[in-house]
Amino acid sequence: MQERISIQLKERGEAQVVERGKWSIVEGTGEAQDLVRLGVIKVRKAANVVLVEPRTLVGSFLSPTTHIQISPKRPEFLAILKRASNRWRRYAPVSDERLVGRLESYVGLGRKFRDLLLDLTNEGAPWSYSRKVFATSMPNGRILFNKSVAKLHSRGISHRVIVSTQEKRHEHRLASVLQTVLRAVESTEPVAAQDKSEATFLIDVLGQALEYVTEGEASQILTELRFDFPDRPVLQSVAEFSLAVLGGDEPYRISQQVGRGVAEFVDMEKLWEDAVAEIARAHGPSPALSYRLHPLRGAQLTLMTDGGPRLDPDIVAYEGATANIVIDAKYSLATAADAGDVYQISSYVSRMGASVGILAYVAPGELTGSHLIGTLENGAKVLFWSLGADVFDTLDGAMYDMLFRSQS
Repeated sequence: MQERISIQLKERGEAQVVERGKWSIVEGTGEAQDLVRLGVIKVRKAANVVLVEPRTLVGSFLSPTTHIQISPKRPEFLAILKRASNRWRRYAPVSDERLVGRLESYVGLGRKFRDLLLDLTNEGAPWSYSRKVFATSMPNGRILFNKSVAKLHSRGISHRVIVSTQEKRHEHRLASVLQTVLRAVESTEPVAAQDKSEATFLIDVLGQALEYVTEGEASQILTELRFDFPDRPVLQSVAEFSLAVLGGDEPYRISQQVGRGVAEFVDMEKLWEDAVAEIARAHGPSPALSYRLHPLRGAQLTLMTDGGPRLDPDIVAYEGATANIVIDAKYSLATAADAGDVYQISSYVSRMGASVGILAYVAPGELTGSHLIGTLENGAKVLFWSLGADVFDTLDGAMYDMLFRSQS
């Protein structure tokens, strides 16, 4: 059996050296080219080796020949960003208050999933009887057809009859689906080693994970299981939790078949944009504002009225049809705004007629900072944000003064 190539990387970290011969196996399947195209890795070739570099996607790719794991630089910060994202609310059943509380009292998705798997093991893997109708020369039935037909058969009489029997049907993909959910949990937040080990063991008890299942396929199978087994309360809870974790329309998630494997990643830059939009919405000056991600992407609005580059701001807050706030979310550490970024946001604000422009960076530490960069000729304010963990765990508008007061 061919040994699987294992590559362990860290987000925006150092490249890993892989022998050219081993990497040619990944290239031969077409998986290497697809991973580069998706923006998962960057590849540089030398004489006898290949340098595989991570980018801003974190997660894993698993196929029969290759395992690539890209870990986040700050796992706790990844979890905080996901909790701050407005789509995070679907990751937790509303009835479970532990999953929607503050971070310090949070029990963890890994532990919750392990507990649900333990309950499902006690309830038993889902199965059902289905009736099968087919033609046979040796039927089984309550009217003792066997003896009658055996006698006919002993006399050389050929025969075939139509029979109906019950078959016990198992969902053979359940373990593969649960493995996909476990990987989604891990990509959502750090999971304790013991919780992961116990969850993996319980999945093995429930069945064999014989194939790779994408998150979309897993969601479809779970939805069918909920419909087929309405009288299995634990299975219903497992399906509800799993469907919530898998989500489905988060712009920062990648889950798709690549070659013979499955790529499941989180795009940190897109997640940062999503989380910053939620922060602005939660602490912003007016609940009437509508925040949109990349609303001008694909539009024909250019920097100048008669040409120039097309505008593509990360986040725009509209009041009706009027752009009020423009935000450029920069997924990089900063304690002061970069001059080029200031020029960019100023151009957006002036061209769109907005009243506020914001540059949102990642804070080097845990605490959030904000200050006024300056005022444009049309009176619009340009602000600097350095967002730390504290602001993402407080979504009740308490930081309005710090984030927006400098514009007044």
